[in-house]
Amino acid sequence: DVYLFLAERFREEKNETALNEIIAKGKKLYPENPYWNQLEIDKVRESGDRSALFAQYDAALKEKPNDFVTNFNYAIELFNSVYGQEEKPADIPAAKQKITSLLEKAITLDEGIEATTLLANHYYNLAADESDEMTKIKGTKAEDIAAKKAKKDKMMEYLTATIPYAEAVLAYFDKLPDPLTGSQKGNYRIMLNHLSDIYSTKGD
Repeated sequence: DVYLFLAERFREEKNETALNEIIAKGKKLYPENPYWNQLEIDKVRESGDRSALFAQYDAALKEKPNDFVTNFNYAIELFNSVYGQEEKPADIPAAKQKITSLLEKAITLDEGIEATTLLANHYYNLAADESDEMTKIKGTKAEDIAAKKAKKDKMMEYLTATIPYAEAVLAYFDKLPDPLTGSQKGNYRIMLNHLSDIYSTKGD
């Protein structure tokens, strides 16, 4: 507790030299505590350098590949960069693949349903991206028709991949005692909307 207290104090004071020293000592004395890696990640996040932030996440996962918080938070950072208002990654297709692998790992470590919820949203967004690309193909040549079909097939693949994760979220919430919290209700509704759209698109 003393080391955690000092780390927070030095962080608030922006005393980087002392903070780095206490992190190094904390890692040496309490190597199983993921807090030290999270502190280093937070330091880089505050710099505003997204590339450096992702590199720091990679370094943290190299040290502790089975830490749920690091896997999940890294996925959230990339998710917000790809789909949100954050600075876009240089390689968006690679970032999308990374989100998938991080969340698949996080799900194996998650005692709740957060990682499953985010992966359902991720697959649904991947499908939406393919749909958007499909509508941009306006030509009627054979290669245009083939490209449009490829996009549609990929969209359907992602929609199908969404289903088991969305259903898992619904099953999880169905087992919880009423009333659900506001965020739980919101996620429940989102999963219902995903499944409704998917089965409508599939004609099922």
